[in-house]
Amino acid sequence: MRIISYIILLLLVSSCSSFNVSHTDVLKAQVAPSLFIELPKPAQFNKSINVSQLLTIDRQGVPSKKLLVQLQVDPQHVVLAGFSSWGSRLLSVEYTGTNIKTYVMFGLSEQLPKPKQVLFNLMLAIWPIASLEAPLQKIGWKIQDTHLKRLLLDEQNHTVVKIVYQTKPVLKGDILFENIPLHYKIKIQTQQKESKA
Repeated sequence: MRIISYIILLLLVSSCSSFNVSHTDVLKAQVAPSLFIELPKPAQFNKSINVSQLLTIDRQGVPSKKLLVQLQVDPQHVVLAGFSSWGSRLLSVEYTGTNIKTYVMFGLSEQLPKPKQVLFNLMLAIWPIASLEAPLQKIGWKIQDTHLKRLLLDEQNHTVVKIVYQTKPVLKGDILFENIPLHYKIKIQTQQKESKA
């Protein structure tokens, strides 16, 4: 069943107008104003998962937004799709580690978060800390893990991103994500999960 849903999601991602690029700079996501880092690779997640999640996004001065997402990871691909409450696909991203393909529903690019940024925030929250250390070291930053908290620290040891987990394993409970310089918070609620080591 998981394989079928994965194939369907891949077809959806590739069937509509999209933006397909492989330039190194485009395989980066924003962590602070004018500062970007490389996305970790799919294989660095170290397992395959298929999860349904509800993201509640709070940005300063903007009404709260909810986004239903389906996240599928295997060693070759990461596929993320965001849906409206009535089931329409609003955004999606497929990432192989060397190529990235994104889609946003026509007319909603200003209202919706960038697909790559949604994916990167989830990666910061759930990818193993070792997969994030190398790209962060290139900009002089570091990441720290404690039992139920993860901090992204800049070169002056100031907290840039704070992630608080309800429980371990982290996908069994809610995750609270805050990007301090970019002024937004995300509550990540995993609603359905299938995984395979």
